[in-house]
Amino acid sequence: MTKHLIKALQTELDNTRSALDSQAQIISRIKSWLVDEVNTYQEIQTRISDGEEPENIADAPEVFFGRSECAEGLLSRIEEWEDGNE
Repeated sequence: MTKHLIKALQTELDNTRSALDSQAQIISRIKSWLVDEVNTYQEIQTRISDGEEPENIADAPEVFFGRSECAEGLLSRIEEWEDGNE
């Protein structure tokens, strides 16, 4: 192999590593946001269970149930995909 070819391959490898790192950071941020959605719903549920009126917590607290359910489902799917399960 020539030095030029080795340099080109190294550059391509570095670019691939950078892209993979970037994707991993994006997935990590998505997962963090999804966990926040689930936690927000749980906090709302706790406040309601403790006697606070739902209307005093949010305009439409029932919306948070759907958001939480979707977030939990997506987190589960991401974990399956990360484990190699389709």
